[in-house]
Order: sequence, then C-alpha cells, then structure tokens
Amino acid sequence: WLNLFPQSVTTFNDLPPLELLPGIIQNVAQPEALSLFCLANKIFCKFTQPVLYHTMTVSPRHHKEKIVKNFRTLSSSSGLAKHVRKSEIRYFPKGRSRGSCLRGLENSVNLRSCTWTRDGSLSSSTLLARLKHSSLQELEIHGHHDGNYDHTILPRFASARRIKLTTPRTSETSVGLARTKTEV
Repeated sequence: WLNLFPQSVTTFNDLPPLELLPGIIQNVAQPEALSLFCLANKIFCKFTQPVLYHTMTVSPRHHKEKIVKNFRTLSSSSGLAKHVRKSEIRYFPKGRSRGSCLRGLENSVNLRSCTWTRDGSLSSSTLLARLKHSSLQELEIHGHHDGNYDHTILPRFASARRIKLTTPRTSETSVGLARTKTEV
C-alpha cells in the first residue's frame, strides 16, 4: 500500500486530492494497513475508520487477547461500533471477558448481518442484545439451542429478512417469522 503515493511526497499538501482518498482506502484489504492510515492524521482517520470497522470477523485463529481488546474497543467507543455492519463470530470468549464482548455487540447499532457459528457460546442474553438492532437483516446461527439459548426469541427478529439455523443434531428448529422467509 505504500506504493500508492509518489516517493517525492514530503508534506500533506503533496498528497493526492482528498476526493481520491476514499477510493484509495476502499482498496486496502489488510486491517493492519488500515490501522496505519488511521494513525496518519485526523482526515485519514475519518475516512478509514468506517472501512476498518465495517466487518468484524472473530475466528479461532485470532489470539484471545486481541479478540477481547477489539470487543472492549467497541464496548467503550460507540462511535467506532456504529461502523460495524457485518459480524462473523466463529469464536467467542467465555468467562470474565464475556460482559465487555456483549457490550461491544450491543453498541454495534448499525449491524446488518450477523453469523454466529461457535456451538454452545450463543446465549439468550446475546440474542436479546441483537434484538435492539432494528437494522439487522440477516442472522445465521450454527449450533443447538438446548440449554444455551431460548429459541423462542428468534421470531422476535421482525426486521430480519433471513434467519438460518444449522444444528448439529438431526432435530430441526422451526422459526415462524411474519413477513420473513425462514430457512432451517
């Protein structure tokens, strides 16, 4: 990404016009590089944060400390959490850090799509936190509900266009949603 700017750039005024900045930032794929854009100056930060926080992916390959730190950031900064539009949660910390993780999810008020694939980690309180987001259009859950969450909460997702449940057992859970297509 460093090759985006000429070697002769020495001052902020030598950079490309600001109207080009969003297009440049949209084409930077690595979160680490986007983080560096945020550190450059306030203008770069303003344009970069919505891209950096657009999609939150949590998987087992991420270090637990980094996951908890990201959720704490979303928990303490609703301004950053508002940029989250899509979350893919394939690993969710259990134990003491769970509270700040849930607050971070609650602050993600513009979330449109949520995928939760860690069996046994989804709770009723997590689902109820998601209910606060009228913008949620897609919810995908992998895992059984027995003793983990109350599946009768799912029909309350009135704004959802799609709810997909995948259970590891042979029994299927049917969710009745008014005006909504349901996949099981």
